[in-house]
Amino acid sequence: MAERWERNVWVTSPWLDVDREGRTTSTKLADMQRAFWCLVAVAWVSCASVDKPTPEPQPTTIEPPSSGEPAQPASIRITAPAVDALVRSPLTVTGEARGGWFFEASFPVTLLDAGGKPIVRGYAQAEGEWMTDQMVPFKAELIFVAPSATNGTLLLEKANPSAEARNHEEARVPVLIVPSP
Repeated sequence: MAERWERNVWVTSPWLDVDREGRTTSTKLADMQRAFWCLVAVAWVSCASVDKPTPEPQPTTIEPPSSGEPAQPASIRITAPAVDALVRSPLTVTGEARGGWFFEASFPVTLLDAGGKPIVRGYAQAEGEWMTDQMVPFKAELIFVAPSATNGTLLLEKANPSAEARNHEEARVPVLIVPSP
């Protein structure tokens, strides 16, 4: 049984508990109630945001024009290879991209077969100061073995170390892959 002095009266009660800091059960109960209602408020806010899902942003895909010119979006310009060009190993890819396309001065470049399966993956390297909003020249060299002639796609992807869909950008250039001699 715990005791304490309250309003000029010494109170003895089996329900009265005093902890090491001198707080009584009623004070601790009030603290617990405040904590409980704080958790309820946090849960309410969390659930409220779940009820209203935000649409996931779609990746930006830049399709090259059908005029035979390489893709010329605002964030990347591919100078070689041209659309529908015959390509063989070693394939040199050149162009310019905004600094935001690079991470540690590079971004991924993949040559895909007609079924969309990767034949080879490499990295385009910046050929200048890449920490800028300006266009930066890049170059990539892909060495691969193509067993037969096939249609393919050169896929250039913006470096996205966070892997967030909203940061995804890509450019695709259709090419004709010729077997290496």
